[in-house]
Amino acid sequence: MGRRYFYHMTDGMALIVDRQGRRSRSRKQVEPEALCYARQFMQEAPPQVDWSEWQVSVHDQDGYAVAHLPFPANHA
Repeated sequence: MGRRYFYHMTDGMALIVDRQGRRSRSRKQVEPEALCYARQFMQEAPPQVDWSEWQVSVHDQDGYAVAHLPFPANHA
């Protein structure tokens, strides 16, 4: 069934906490999924938002950080 991962997003001031998490069959899927969630978040926000400081911090179901990725530079 896979482990549950939580995809939190922050710019160092604002924090979007993923309380539900998502299951992944493979640890290899975590980074592509994190970037996908970042892109979705960016598309839903107002166009004038500066994303240069935003990152996705991925934690596993035990609370361990497994990845930190900056938001994609080009979200168009």
